[in-house]
Amino acid sequence: MAEQNKDPIKSHQPTMCVVCAWRADCKKKYSYEQGSVIKCPDYTRDHALPEPQEADK
Repeated sequence: MAEQNKDPIKSHQPTMCVVCAWRADCKKKYSYEQGSVIKCPDYTRDHALPEPQEADK
């Protein structure tokens, strides 16, 4: 059995196309309506990009 993702997407973090690891090859890229909540099943945050700063730090 495959190991589950140890760092799941937090519910308060949006799944934005611009930070997705699959953005170069995605067929659904930017196909969501603006302003809508996106819960793309293929979304994986690109770990090559720096982590966003927390507002309360």
